[in-house]
Amino acid sequence: MQSNKNISEQNGDEKNIVVPEGIQYIGAHQYENKDIESIVLPSSLKGIGCFAFRDCKKLVEITIPSGVLLIGPRAFENSGIREAKLPSTIKGFDVYRSKTMGPSGLFTNCTDLKKADYCR
Repeated sequence: MQSNKNISEQNGDEKNIVVPEGIQYIGAHQYENKDIESIVLPSSLKGIGCFAFRDCKKLVEITIPSGVLLIGPRAFENSGIREAKLPSTIKGFDVYRSKTMGPSGLFTNCTDLKKADYCR
């Protein structure tokens, strides 16, 4: 059982990840450049660090659970994300902003991105 509320390192080469309930934060660069095809995030999640999913080319869809308060800069940069659902609970993004890439450059260079819903 994971006693730490943060994930700070990735073990193995898992393609389909289920982050355990109780985890509150996904650290910076956590899954960067991994061959992730899917990820299920827990309802306990409060934040996602910078570049957490950068260069995850096989990750095509992400649903951020309600309750997430902060997403770090360029969290999904260069990923394969085609569709993203962001909850209204997000209180902040890092200070980097771009009109073409959303707050904090969240989807920088996500050329396949077709839909990003900010659910209210």
